[in-house]
Amino acid sequence: MAYKPAVPYLVELLNNPTSGETRKAAALSLMKIGSHSALVLLQTAWEQESEADIKQIIKLAITQLERQSSENYWE
Repeated sequence: MAYKPAVPYLVELLNNPTSGETRKAAALSLMKIGSHSALVLLQTAWEQESEADIKQIIKLAITQLERQSSENYWE
């Protein structure tokens, strides 16, 4: 179930400077919602992230959204 109204709040949490767990949860939630509109913001967050484990989760979210986007392109 995708709750699109949550996307702006999740994007805000993606930039939380004090909690890596919050950033990780926000990235995973955006991935699960399938928010392609947040793809550029996820890429920016990935570039700015300093914690390797969180950077890995953000990259996973980016990869999944890109895969979904390309699958939808071919349908």
